[in-house]
Amino acid sequence: MRLHRFGLAGVVLLLSISTLASGPSISYASTSEQGRQEIEVRVLTTSQEVEHASTERSWYGDSFSFSRSYSTNSHYYDGNSVGIEVTASCPSKGSFTVMLYRNGSFISSATLNRNGFSRAEWKNVGPGSYSFTFSKSNDGTTVRCSDVAMFSW
Repeated sequence: MRLHRFGLAGVVLLLSISTLASGPSISYASTSEQGRQEIEVRVLTTSQEVEHASTERSWYGDSFSFSRSYSTNSHYYDGNSVGIEVTASCPSKGSFTVMLYRNGSFISSATLNRNGFSRAEWKNVGPGSYSFTFSKSNDGTTVRCSDVAMFSW
């Protein structure tokens, strides 16, 4: 294992590169005045691992509009946590609700902004077929969503 230390403007970054039984791994921890953040990334080493990760764990790029509600198709994810990212635009300010369903059963909901980038995460919900339903009040406006990304880890 190699450990590297970098410093820039009050932030310290420690980078660890090692080979584990499960494959190569890169970890980093950064510290700043606001606290500490750690992330571990597993480097995918075969084309099969890359294909598996990109087809079963992520779904990107959908765009849609809704004036009252919209539901996505179900996608299977084998991670323990699920999230969604969306860039929205609407002539009026405010928010809308996104509801998470696993295998057709309601799990939870989150509130996202009608304008700009938003992200919601549901941790420890388990693997399954997930879909999302977006809804808002019937106020005569339309929310346009682009670059929608569903993902799991």
